[in-house]
Amino acid sequence: MKLNVIASKPAVNPKDVLIMEKYDFSAMVISSFLVEMGFVTRVVRKPENIIEEIKKQEPKILFYEWDQGAEADKELLKKIRNDFPNIEVVVIRHTAQKVSLDELFVYYKINKIVVRPFSRREVTKVVSQIK
Repeated sequence: MKLNVIASKPAVNPKDVLIMEKYDFSAMVISSFLVEMGFVTRVVRKPENIIEEIKKQEPKILFYEWDQGAEADKELLKKIRNDFPNIEVVVIRHTAQKVSLDELFVYYKINKIVVRPFSRREVTKVVSQIK
């Protein structure tokens, strides 16, 4: 199944969330948790489409799948933070990834981290901490 963009139904009090995630199942799980919380979600699988989607949707929150080894991924996150400083960025990373928290929080200016495999409680907690 190819999944490029999924849109959920509008929420009563919309808070737009953009999810950049290459794994269909993870994207679906995060999206379903957020929709249940009243968010409007959109999933983007191709990193080259993320800037366009941010401009279109102007989301409050961006869930961003972190691939530590990909230079293009690092450059894209820097561009997002520079061009859209008001977006709250939640990085999705794998348990096995060795990640420098200083690098993520200081250099890339992310707001929160969700570690895969994640639970509903973890996603809910992270999102509820974002104002």
